[in-house]
Amino acid sequence: PGYIEELYSWLRFSKDHKNWSVDGLNSEAIALNSIEVFAAQNIMKPKVFRGLSGIVKYLIPEEPKIMSAPYLVAIAAPQDLSEIECGRLFLRSWLQLTELNLFGNPLSILTDYKDSTDLAVEVFQIPSGLKLVNVIRCGLLPEGYQRYQVARRSVVWR
Repeated sequence: PGYIEELYSWLRFSKDHKNWSVDGLNSEAIALNSIEVFAAQNIMKPKVFRGLSGIVKYLIPEEPKIMSAPYLVAIAAPQDLSEIECGRLFLRSWLQLTELNLFGNPLSILTDYKDSTDLAVEVFQIPSGLKLVNVIRCGLLPEGYQRYQVARRSVVWR
């Protein structure tokens, strides 16, 4: 329950939201179409979401988006690399993908649970001595894609 409440509090469904361009969690940045925005804005309300928990996977399917990305990029690091350095490696890798004109969406859930991490390590043939940092699904940006204004946090935390 805490996860969905926190997620809902962070998401920006309307350009009128005062924090639309603050942190990259607006509906445009996470590639939601207008139907998905409407549905998410209503279905993801914590009380509604809890009531619909058994059917949510049918209401908000992720498979079409995941299957539309022709590439999966696994990011691995030496076992002894600190979590902070792994985070830096992940972000640098993601930025390098964007420099190649690719979009990317992390599949962080693959690294959240031991079973899925073990499976990903096997599928991507991550050599021993390395750990899986994250997996990003990616593909080419559509022709004529207009990038939105990049959200950046202020140096001064408010």
